[in-house]
Amino acid sequence: MHTFKVLLVVAASFIGNALANNGDATWFFPGLGSCGIQNTQADFIVALNPNDFGGKAACGRNIRVNFQGRSVNVQVVDLVFTWQINPNGSN
Repeated sequence: MHTFKVLLVVAASFIGNALANNGDATWFFPGLGSCGIQNTQADFIVALNPNDFGGKAACGRNIRVNFQGRSVNVQVVDLVFTWQINPNGSN
């Protein structure tokens, strides 16, 4: 898994009111995710950390990701743990 540091602003539609969060983004090879949805590299998808994933409550929801003046809508389909993003514990 490759990681990169970005300023990530997420409007989480599943919370009712939009929330803005800063964080890290990474890319991964999709397949069958934690939500039980089979995806390909052509899909606009996202994996969330356990707190935001909410025990599958976020599955199938759409969020907007903004970076450098551009945005994309993505669907929540998977769960990612901190050690998967940053296996050595460094930034």
